[in-house]
Amino acid sequence: MASVERTETPTLPNKSQKVCRHSGATNQLKIAYDTNTDGTHRGHEVPDWQAVRQHIPGDYEVPMFLTSGKDRQRLLFVYSMLMSYAMFGVIYCWFRNPVLQTLNIILAYFLDNMAFFLGHLVLHASFIELPENEMSVLTHHSFIHHYRDIQCYHKTWLESRMSYFLDPKDFVKGELFSSPACQNMPLWKRFMPMGGTKPDTHTLAYLILMPVSAALLSPTNMSMVSATSSAVLMHSLQATVHEWYHNPSSNKKQFYWAPVYYLFQLLEFVGIASTKRHKDHHAHDLDNLHEVVEWTDMWSIGFETISTWIWNKAIPLYRKGERNMFRYTQKVRTFGSSAMFYGTLWGFQWVMRACAIV
Repeated sequence: MASVERTETPTLPNKSQKVCRHSGATNQLKIAYDTNTDGTHRGHEVPDWQAVRQHIPGDYEVPMFLTSGKDRQRLLFVYSMLMSYAMFGVIYCWFRNPVLQTLNIILAYFLDNMAFFLGHLVLHASFIELPENEMSVLTHHSFIHHYRDIQCYHKTWLESRMSYFLDPKDFVKGELFSSPACQNMPLWKRFMPMGGTKPDTHTLAYLILMPVSAALLSPTNMSMVSATSSAVLMHSLQATVHEWYHNPSSNKKQFYWAPVYYLFQLLEFVGIASTKRHKDHHAHDLDNLHEVVEWTDMWSIGFETISTWIWNKAIPLYRKGERNMFRYTQKVRTFGSSAMFYGTLWGFQWVMRACAIV
């Protein structure tokens, strides 16, 4: 499809007072004309990236989500159970069968990094096209972290970490599986990690379907524990490493439990985690939301190239007031998370049987 551009100077539409704030809009609008297959032409406005969030209908500033009282106690209980299962499960299996557990950790690391960069693409598409009040807790805290308060993650550490597994706001409301985001998606997609606009489906995938499937497929109970605890541990590591990057150095030692602190120091030393490399991801701002680099939070092979290619495919889809980038990255993520999910379940089993170690 051929495309040409010309510059026009129409009057900008009136802007609502309830929008994300950013000055720098320009009266110079570019119009691109796409040539359709039948020879006709279709014009659309070339994005003014300096003011792109001003064109989101109904957008207004929303504070970060924090729990308190009994709601926080319940959320902390679920988080504690998750972490206890992950840590004790991995340790138990390492003592029982170190080869099996090492292979499972490596596979879980690879698959979770794949799931992360696919979800990361959706987050940044959301930053361009979604109003704050429609964002999940994970998406919204990430938005605040990027453009309003870079220390948001460790200020809301419980809510932000748990948002990788379930949406804390829906959890508090008692709507984990009854929220519109979950009810309006096909049944099969509800069981895909990172398959919906909200991560309620994480709960179904990580906490229900994955253990049940692993139990049915695993030749021993130990292999089931190894598979599920590795997956939960890697997902938790992914949820915490970004928080680590932006927690001030003077605060880290007192903020983190000693084994966690020294684990992240080790990951930085060997290059799996890198605060220095991550700084490049924050080189963009509200006036160039499309110029994103460094899509992975931890070391990986090839994922940066793949994610950059997908993002470059998404950018031309942008149209003012529409959600084309968001829908496109959602579709890519749904496909990728399917591969990740089944790769986790069947990959673990293949490793176990192929190596004849269970």
